[in-house]
Amino acid sequence: MVGFLAYGPLSATTAAPEGISGSMEQLIKQCTAVGATMIFTAIGTFILLKITDLVIGLRVSEEEEREGLDVTLHGERLN
Repeated sequence: MVGFLAYGPLSATTAAPEGISGSMEQLIKQCTAVGATMIFTAIGTFILLKITDLVIGLRVSEEEEREGLDVTLHGERLN
């Protein structure tokens, strides 16, 4: 809601001495930017997960999963 409730004098700079007052237009711009950031992050995460899956894999084998990852990956055993 910052884009909608912005108070002009508090956002004044040398480039915009009167500041930027809140409006529905500003709120829509900020919502668009948030949406674009979410899409960019989702695509980037997908690409990184695919690369990781190709290089080392994201899952362990079914046998390792059944035995338990503490035992198979870390060598932990109960005494």
